[in-house]
Amino acid sequence: MPSSLNAHAGSNVVLTVYALRRDGFTNEIVLALKEAPPGFALDDARLPANQDQARLILAVPPTPTPEPLSLRLEGHAWIEGRQVIRPVVPAEDRMQAFAHRHLVPTRELLVIVTGPF
Repeated sequence: MPSSLNAHAGSNVVLTVYALRRDGFTNEIVLALKEAPPGFALDDARLPANQDQARLILAVPPTPTPEPLSLRLEGHAWIEGRQVIRPVVPAEDRMQAFAHRHLVPTRELLVIVTGPF
């Protein structure tokens, strides 16, 4: 999250990733961009073992985009000696009844790259 980003060309933006761990899984998860346009990169994209969230840095290309781009991420982990790859689902953080927060899935992670500062 967030599921949409407005970034200046050549800048870095922060994404927060949450893991919904199941069946006692606690291993590290390595995150990667899948088929991203040139210029996009993730820096140290790892969700450490036993943690449910991490902040990632997304590097944005040095030239603006004429329209929003859809990025896809995936998580890579090792379970019982085999690599498992799962898609990352974009989401928005929402509050309900002024007390309870929850993640609402969205269809895509959209990024628009605007001119420099």
